[in-house]
Amino acid sequence: MNFFDPRKLVGMEETRALKLAGALGFLVRITIKDGVFLPIENDINQKRISVEVSKGIITKAIYY
Repeated sequence: MNFFDPRKLVGMEETRALKLAGALGFLVRITIKDGVFLPIENDINQKRISVEVSKGIITKAIYY
């Protein structure tokens, strides 16, 4: 079970958020960046946070 709420990354600058998530042991994948959908695998990993980024800021973050 994960005890970190990925929504805490929302509003953070991209680099800072990725460093924080990595320090907590999570993998991070960017699914949408500046309105562009990036290719992803349709798999589930409990130690991964999927994020959306706009203008260098995390706008959405979920486990996936």
